Amino acid sequence: MIADDSLRNRVLWGVRWGLGIAAVLAAWATGVFMFGGGIAFEQRGVSIVRVVLAYFAGGVVGGSAIGAALPFAKHGVVAAVLGAVTVAPIGAVVFGSLEWPWTSFHTVVLTLFCLILGVPAGLIWRRIFWADLNPARPRRK
Repeated sequence: MIADDSLRNRVLWGVRWGLGIAAVLAAWATGVFMFGGGIAFEQRGVSIVRVVLAYFAGGVVGGSAIGAALPFAKHGVVAAVLGAVTVAPIGAVVFGSLEWPWTSFHTVVLTLFCLILGVPAGLIWRRIFWADLNPARPRRK
């Protein structure tokens, strides 16, 4: 089971997942850019390359954190907190890739991003990988 593996193996597992998700997001952003969304990027002062690199950097950072924290996600409350905390570096990398000066507004948006996206993501993550975490408990259908 991945939760019983070494820290190195868990981190690599998380990075693979993070890069997979980053690839999907990068493909979506590239599609938006190619089919007329270039103006939206220009209005925000970012390039498609910077956005794609931010997705992959966020995937590596977030995936590493998720892999390292995997053994602790056995309990729902812990998984929810880990989801929120793990989404923070991903959001910070993405928001940091934009050429805005960081303000208190960005801190509020990042906090909301963590709560609205991270908490459910942590609970979903626990549900998906629960069999890996506790093979004695059967997966609910």
